[in-house]
Amino acid sequence: MLCGVTAIAPDGRRSTLEVEARSLNYAAIEYNYRAVGNSQGLVVPNRETLFEIDANGTLHRTSWDRVLNWAAEVARQAIRPTSKTHGTR
Repeated sequence: MLCGVTAIAPDGRRSTLEVEARSLNYAAIEYNYRAVGNSQGLVVPNRETLFEIDANGTLHRTSWDRVLNWAAEVARQAIRPTSKTHGTR
């Protein structure tokens, strides 16, 4: 889906990008990827950064902290052994 992602820094600075993403969290991650590699003055997220994500005409709000926690949980679930592979050869 195509999303408008606005990052809001703790000091109130805002910057917006349009990104293609499969979920709201991935939209924030795509914004971060572009902002970190950009020298055009985009807000680079930290844990206090807020996001407004416009997806299909609906405005969603989240924080970079929540996105990072979600990503960490997804990573933990991906590396947990399953009963099919745990302890078998």
